[in-house]
Amino acid sequence: MLRWLLAAAFLLLLEVSFAAKCDTIYLYNGDKITGEVKSLDYGKLRYKTDDMGTLYIKWDKVKSLYTCQFLEVVTKDGTIHYAHVRPSRQSGTVRLIIPMMVQEVDLFQIVRMTPINNSFFRRIDGAVDVGLSYTKASDVAQINTSADATYKGRQFETGFRASLIYTQQASNPNARKQDINLFYTYQLEANWFVNANLTQESNSELGLKWRVLGGGEFGHEVVRDIFSSLKLSTGLYYNAEEGEDITTNSLEGALVVTYRHYRYDSPKLDLFTSGKLYPSLTQSGRYRAQYDLQVRLEVVKDLFVGVNFYYTFDNKPRAEEASNSDWGIVTSLGYTF
Repeated sequence: MLRWLLAAAFLLLLEVSFAAKCDTIYLYNGDKITGEVKSLDYGKLRYKTDDMGTLYIKWDKVKSLYTCQFLEVVTKDGTIHYAHVRPSRQSGTVRLIIPMMVQEVDLFQIVRMTPINNSFFRRIDGAVDVGLSYTKASDVAQINTSADATYKGRQFETGFRASLIYTQQASNPNARKQDINLFYTYQLEANWFVNANLTQESNSELGLKWRVLGGGEFGHEVVRDIFSSLKLSTGLYYNAEEGEDITTNSLEGALVVTYRHYRYDSPKLDLFTSGKLYPSLTQSGRYRAQYDLQVRLEVVKDLFVGVNFYYTFDNKPRAEEASNSDWGIVTSLGYTF
């Protein structure tokens, strides 16, 4: 029995090893590269080879594609296909081999691809950023860190985002701004989606010791092309928070706009911006707002210089003498994986 199990395991290993090497991409410059499709998102094809390691190829450089892997393929209109990809006779198009049918699709209509049989760790993308500053004249020291990781599954993605900005100053009390967010997004047909979020925040400038925000959103990706995405969503959240003078529990609505754009010509650019409005449904006249802008430029492979701007507003802060707004510009050095 043990020998049969070992033989079966060996055959399975051979099959997985073969599958990892039998994808082929054909480029417009005439090159043909054999390897393994890892992912396609925002116009970047991540492709693993034996001889050249992992390559990042601009999607508009790809003429055709052959995969022996089974992929989740998402097109601009939000249609989700589960298929093998095969070359077509016409340049710039491929055939999706879907169970019981074959569909020809223009490559520029494909905005996302994810292998279904990839291992857990191969589906994770993320980044880590760190920034430090100190000025002797003002005796102010600041550290800022952020990290995020996303796991992409079949029709969903989940992960976390975290950031910390800590300022130590001699003339004023130390300041701290912290955000930790756990999220889950399920992709529906026609570019509709649902989000679930759990967030923990603190902000000494606004007199907020802690806040726990839990709830969800329903939204639509109104623009989705190869390099850009614009999403609109609305939702409902439960807000439990403690300030220096006030402790409350409330229900809040949510209106959210997010935009992301990638550019792969040198220097590579990753731009992300979002605006959020939270009108309270149980505290009369209260509303909160949050705006974030993140720009990251690649200086060497996978190493980025980042500039972040944030603005937070609360018309009824959690301390009587606290400011109703907080903003900052943060620079950092980061690594993506």
